[in-house]
Amino acid sequence: MFIFYSNLIVVATQFIFLNLRGAIVAFTYVKAQEDNDAKDTLEMLKKDKTSDAKDPMAVPADLGSNKNCKQLVDNIVKVYSRIDILVNNAAEQYESSVEDQHLALLLYYQVMLLVPSFYKISKMHALKHMKEGSSIIHATSVNAYLITQKPRVPLWLSLEAFHFSLSTKAFELMTPLIPASFDKEKTAHFGNDVSMKRVDHPIEVAPCYVFLACIALPT
Repeated sequence: MFIFYSNLIVVATQFIFLNLRGAIVAFTYVKAQEDNDAKDTLEMLKKDKTSDAKDPMAVPADLGSNKNCKQLVDNIVKVYSRIDILVNNAAEQYESSVEDQHLALLLYYQVMLLVPSFYKISKMHALKHMKEGSSIIHATSVNAYLITQKPRVPLWLSLEAFHFSLSTKAFELMTPLIPASFDKEKTAHFGNDVSMKRVDHPIEVAPCYVFLACIALPT
């Protein structure tokens, strides 16, 4: 069972996971903002799942609060009994000027979502429902990495897990977040300053999640 946060990377990853025998997928999404995307994704997953697998689940959740993180895990465990693979990749990004009166609130929410939600879902709530051999994968936004490069080390150690990471600026992904957050000029040049000299797409990243999950899972 997998917990994701809805976006194109997740959609591509879920289809790969779903083709694993007996895999069951659960993912979260932002209510009202992503209702249509969640519905479409859920319908596609149901069509592609194996005949002996339970139906996938889409859960509306604001992961910025501990109460919601706990409720999310409790609801999923109630239906599926356990969690085998947990993927934390919840993220939001805003473009704003320092004159914006809502800037402080946006920054607060972004930080609360990017950092504490990983700890709350993993250590405080999901870990007790995961058996030996299960996997926890953190896929963070570059914004979270930049502001928490050192503080996140204790988090990884507290989970007693190995940390696998890619080099900084190895690639940049084109997702709906980019044109929504950047102006036209930034979007046009997005991906030019990375080692591959081009923008990458979600389907190219999806297999990485399977690789990371299979490192811990027994064959």
